[in-house]
Amino acid sequence: MEKVYRKMRRKLFPKIQEAIPLLNREYLQNFSVTLKTKPEDMKVKKRIHT
Repeated sequence: MEKVYRKMRRKLFPKIQEAIPLLNREYLQNFSVTLKTKPEDMKVKKRIHT
């Protein structure tokens, strides 16, 4: 079991590392707060990914 875990980790770790900055950038683009932001503007908008 340990070997399987290590193999999967080696395979997936680079993909995860690559995805993190992309997800962070998308999050920041979708959620920007300024001094003019009203509480009602901060409601979560659902996005449909196709």
